[in-house]
Amino acid sequence: MVTNVDRIVVVVGGAIGLLGAGCGNSEETTGTSGTTGTSGTTLTDTSQDGPTVTGSHGASNETTGEQGTGNQGTGNETVGNETGGDETTRNGSTAGPAFSATGDSASTTGEGASAGESEGTTGASTTATGGVPQPESLVIDNPSFESPIVAAGEFNTWAPPTGWQGYGTLDFGSRTIGVFNPNGTTGYLDPIPDGVNVGVAFLDDDLPQSTEAGLEQTLDAVLTADTQYILRVEIGNLALVDGDPYDFVGFPGYRVELRAGGVVLSADENSLLPEEGRFELSTLEFSADATHPQIGEPLQIRLVNLDGASGIEVNFDDVRLSATRTAAP
Repeated sequence: MVTNVDRIVVVVGGAIGLLGAGCGNSEETTGTSGTTGTSGTTLTDTSQDGPTVTGSHGASNETTGEQGTGNQGTGNETVGNETGGDETTRNGSTAGPAFSATGDSASTTGEGASAGESEGTTGASTTATGGVPQPESLVIDNPSFESPIVAAGEFNTWAPPTGWQGYGTLDFGSRTIGVFNPNGTTGYLDPIPDGVNVGVAFLDDDLPQSTEAGLEQTLDAVLTADTQYILRVEIGNLALVDGDPYDFVGFPGYRVELRAGGVVLSADENSLLPEEGRFELSTLEFSADATHPQIGEPLQIRLVNLDGASGIEVNFDDVRLSATRTAAP
């Protein structure tokens, strides 16, 4: 009778072997002779990641990769169900599949010392990237507009946020950019995406509609061949702010651009319409091959208020740009 759930009983030929399971060293146990097996019955394990190993007459080697299957002879049936190295057993009386294992663990069963006897160990589970390039986060100055520091409920719109420059026609009065700390106000229904401030592009003047303006930043990073870029920016639609003289109802539209050397590489032209008092995530991608004419030019990010007929302000937050190599350097 199997009384330890950390072991598996396998009938191979005319012998019973106890195979170590779990994530540690297994004990060595001498099995007793079976009554129904025949000499030469084999246990075969196939693996996607490792070599196939065949055991015979009570002595077996076994290597499990990502997925393996095995067959057993008449006798006790063992059903393995493994995820990261855990296994369970049950008694049976008919021939059938010995086990089906799935997972990323690598397990190894050592050679049997004699008929019906084996000792085994299970290796640690490992995960490898297999050489797949990992994304690199590029440096953006003041990506969540935390500088300058302002008190809760206050705006600072008489200068660009630290690290950013103005784009378009601005007077830092009725057409301006800056930062806003919405904490303690009715401006947003949920916590803002990152930090305590948001970027501001505010346009409320007598200029014709669609006279766009906003913020931009030139990075130290340059456009690199065989690289994929992903730019993510949170877009906010400011709701009415109690006590503020401006009517923030409506949304004037936005545009997010990834640029290099003054040329637009990719843009999100007002594809989102955040609800009043909410943010939505804008994501755009661009892949540069070795022949792109802007290779080596500084990357730029531009955040624009389109100055549409409805609304006067767009907020921006949590600006992120990643780069991933698509070919070996």
